[in-house]
Amino acid sequence: MLGALPACTSALVNSVRSLVAIRYKSFRLGLVMIAINLALGIAFVRSPWGWLPVIASAITTYAMFNLQGVPFRIALLCSTLLWLGNDVLTGSIGGTVLEMVTAGVNIFNMVRLSRTPAAARVAVSSVSE
Repeated sequence: MLGALPACTSALVNSVRSLVAIRYKSFRLGLVMIAINLALGIAFVRSPWGWLPVIASAITTYAMFNLQGVPFRIALLCSTLLWLGNDVLTGSIGGTVLEMVTAGVNIFNMVRLSRTPAAARVAVSSVSE
C-alpha cells in the first residue's frame, strides 16, 4: 500500500468487515464498523487525500450491510472511484489498474441488473453479492 497508513488500516478493517457481512446484515453492526474505520482514519490520516480510502470504506460498509442490487453496485462504484483516486495520488500503478477493472466490471453488472426483469433481479443480485 506504498506506505499509505490510512489505506492499510482501511484494508484491514475491510477484511474483517467482509467476513462479518457474509454472516450478518445489521444496520447497527455496519455503524460499528464505520465508527472503527473513522476512528482509525482520525488516528492515521495526515493529509486530505488520506481520507479517500476511509470514506470509500465507509461507503462500502454501509452498502454491504444495507443495500442490494443496483443501489449496492452504485455505492460500490462510488467507493471504487475513491480508491482509484487514492491509487493515482499514491502512484500505485497496480492499484490503479485493479480499480479501473473493478469499476468496469461493476458498471457491466449494473447494466445487466437493470435489464433483468424485476423478479429475477432480486435472485441475481443476492447470488452475485
